[in-house]
Amino acid sequence: MPGDVRKAMRIAATAALVGSYIVVAGCGASDYGPDTCNDGTTMRDPALGALLDVDGAQPRMTIGWQPGVGRGAELPAAYFEAVEAVASAELAALIATVSYVDPRELHLTFAPLTNYLAQHDRLAFALRFPDRAAFIDCTHPGSADAYLLEVEIVFDSDLEVLTATFNERVLLGDI
Repeated sequence: MPGDVRKAMRIAATAALVGSYIVVAGCGASDYGPDTCNDGTTMRDPALGALLDVDGAQPRMTIGWQPGVGRGAELPAAYFEAVEAVASAELAALIATVSYVDPRELHLTFAPLTNYLAQHDRLAFALRFPDRAAFIDCTHPGSADAYLLEVEIVFDSDLEVLTATFNERVLLGDI
């Protein structure tokens, strides 16, 4: 009987190893192959083009940029049209629209910001762009990636812009 138990354990261990090999081999090298989407930046030199009527009924903001580099330079207008704003719940409720205007401008419209800016000295939000694979000929392992342009605009007590900073970040999808 002890020999039968050992034999059964060896068979189970062998089956587990073979099963592991099949699972790994079944995924295929292409599933974990090179990422051909993420080379380069989505945009270069993003800048605040205009911030109009910040204390008015419908403040507007324009953000412009130069074409990206690497694969980012290949992105079509439709890619930028798929942008969405991401912010705290309080600020997100004040972002009325985000729209792309060719060439290379995003226009944001806000609900009145006076009360918000009375309590906060900045607008901090991100512009989320979709996975590049849906717009250019590229592949990457895992689920969809996202590209963020983090925006922070700091105001003085007279609601004049002190600084505007932009930071691009890639959020890689799960593998």
